[in-house]
Amino acid sequence: MCIRDRYSMELNEGAPLTTLHSNIALILLEYPRASARIDELSPYASKYMPAIPLVQYLQRISACTLLNDETLICALIYIDRLIESNRLAITPHETHRLLLIASVVSMKFHYDNYYGNHYYSAVGGISLAEFNALELHFLQAIGYRLSVTTRLFNRYKRAISLYRRRCRPV
Repeated sequence: MCIRDRYSMELNEGAPLTTLHSNIALILLEYPRASARIDELSPYASKYMPAIPLVQYLQRISACTLLNDETLICALIYIDRLIESNRLAITPHETHRLLLIASVVSMKFHYDNYYGNHYYSAVGGISLAEFNALELHFLQAIGYRLSVTTRLFNRYKRAISLYRRRCRPV
């Protein structure tokens, strides 16, 4: 459940999970196999596997924030930039926090008005101090490169929409 009572935010709790959302969750679940090559522990790593499945976590973030399809696609682009920077190997212990931070960074870059980090950390289930540290690390690791060209955006959008057709059922 979102913390709407605490922040008196209007929320569509029954928000349907779009194909885009489920495809991005599936893609992120595949990343550990594709990128696990660095031995050092990532700052995004959780000590324990999160109890909430990644798809439901993404739905929670979407329902409780301003996350839409465009900002979510940009979040995935940012995650890829992080991987390409050779600074992170994504494991199942990192996907939830990484998705949260990338999504919030994307929303902040694309919207003039957004919630404070205290709200986002509560939605994501992590402390404010940890959220702030992860956000700073993320921005530094991608070199503050937040602009996305239309061409790159459209390429990702198409790849995400085709992803489910190529992958096996999970």
